[in-house]
Amino acid sequence: MALRDLLKAIAQKQAARPESPAGTQPTNGSAAAPPSASAPPPAADPAESMDASLMNLTEQFSEISKLLSDPPPAASSAPTSSAGSPAKGKDISLYKNLLSGLYDGVLIFDFKGSVIASNKRAETFLGYSEPELWGMQCESLITGVNARILYKLNTNAEAGRFTVVTGTCKRKDGTTFPAEIAISKIHLLNEGDLIFSIRNLERREKARESREFGEDAVRHNGSGIVVCSTDGAIVFANPAFLKLLKMEDEQEVLQHMIGDFCDSHEQVKAMIHAPSSQGTWLGNLRLVSPKGVQCDVLVTAALSTLRRNSAAHLVLNMTPLPKSIT
Repeated sequence: MALRDLLKAIAQKQAARPESPAGTQPTNGSAAAPPSASAPPPAADPAESMDASLMNLTEQFSEISKLLSDPPPAASSAPTSSAGSPAKGKDISLYKNLLSGLYDGVLIFDFKGSVIASNKRAETFLGYSEPELWGMQCESLITGVNARILYKLNTNAEAGRFTVVTGTCKRKDGTTFPAEIAISKIHLLNEGDLIFSIRNLERREKARESREFGEDAVRHNGSGIVVCSTDGAIVFANPAFLKLLKMEDEQEVLQHMIGDFCDSHEQVKAMIHAPSSQGTWLGNLRLVSPKGVQCDVLVTAALSTLRRNSAAHLVLNMTPLPKSIT
C-alpha cells in the first residue's frame, strides 16, 4: 500500500507543475519565425512521458487494490446442473412438492452410494431426519446393497432397465422391515445418481404370516374342516376330512357338493340354510364316501363373512363321534 501512496504523490506533483501560457512571445524581442511545414515535430518531453506512465500505473494499481479489498460476491445456494447453470426456484419447489406427495419413500444416492436426497415418507420409514440421512451409505440403510450391487444396479439403469427387488431396510432404532424397492436412474446432481422408491411391506407381510398361521392351524387340525359356498359346493377340505372318508386326493373332494358325502339330504339342507351371521348350526351327520366308507360326525356349521366384498361361505367343523373312533 505504501507504493500506491508514493505513486499517487508523484502523480499529484507532476499534475501541479505550471505550464507556459499559449502564444507567449520570445523575450529577445525578435519576431517569431513562422513554423515551417517541412520542419519535424518537436521531440516529446521525457518528463511528460514519465508522468503519463506513472498516472496509468497508478490507475491500474488502484483498480487492483479495489478488487482485492472488496468482498467476493456471495455464492448462490441453489443447486446447479453439470453445466453450471443455477436451477430455477420454481423447479426446486416443484421437485420438493413431488417428493413430499409420494406414497412411497424415496432415497436418492450418488454413484458412491451416499444419500443426497430423501422425502418425508422415507424419513418416517427409517426414523431419521433429513440432515441425518444426508451422506449415509446405502448399505447402512438397505441390507446387502454394497458398492458391488450398486455398480450392477447402475449398469442396469444405464441400459434403460428398471430394477425391482425385495430387500430389508434398517431403521435408526435397529429394527428392520421388508420392502419392495424400485430402482432407476436420475440426474439430480451428477451422472450416475440412483433413485430408490421404497414401499414398506411390513403390514402386508404380517397379514400374510397371520394367514399362513391360520392355514397351518386348519390343515393340522384333528377335526375335519370343510369350506363350501352357500349352495354346498366344496372349495376347501383339510387332510383330517379326507382321513375321515379314507380319501387321499383333495381334488376328488373339490369336484363335489357337500351333499354328495352325506346320507341325509334333509340334514344337509338344514346345515346349509340354518347358519346366519348371528348363530351356528349344530347336529349329527353321517358321512359316506364314494367307496362306501361311513363315519358319524358332530358338525358345527357357521357362516363366514369376514372378507370384504366377497361372497359368504360356510365353515363346517366335523368331529368324529366316539363310536367312530377305533
